[in-house]
Amino acid sequence: MLVIAGGVLMYLAPGDMAGLVLLASGIALELVGIALERKG
Repeated sequence: MLVIAGGVLMYLAPGDMAGLVLLASGIALELVGIALERKG
């Protein structure tokens, strides 16, 4: 679920500074989701 949310954030991120924050948040969510899937 976190991986999907991260992908959506990365897809919806606009090209300005707020978009970079959303992009970074999306990447972080993806990494957390992948780590949790491997652990669990």
